[in-house]
Amino acid sequence: AVVSTQSTGALSSNSTLIQSTARFLYAQSKLSTCPAEHRHTTFRTLESHLITALAGFLALSHVRYVTELFYFLARLYDEFGMRDDRNKCAKKFRNFYQNLTIHDPL
Repeated sequence: AVVSTQSTGALSSNSTLIQSTARFLYAQSKLSTCPAEHRHTTFRTLESHLITALAGFLALSHVRYVTELFYFLARLYDEFGMRDDRNKCAKKFRNFYQNLTIHDPL
């Protein structure tokens, strides 16, 4: 209940970073607290929150959160046998990271 109440305020924020972070944390908390038999259905319901959060982090080029979210999504896709989605996620992350290193070499 606390997560729902606090995330509602954060989702109405004007800050892309705050909105994206709230969506990511909301989805993580919902998935971690749902019963195992409802995990796949819960994920499918929250997938749009995760994709929207990812779009926000990508727009901000927030490397840490982009990395965490891509990894989280890929793990979930793999857990539910969604190999094509997992591979697409991995490819998008690879492209993001390659573009990042091209523009900002370490």
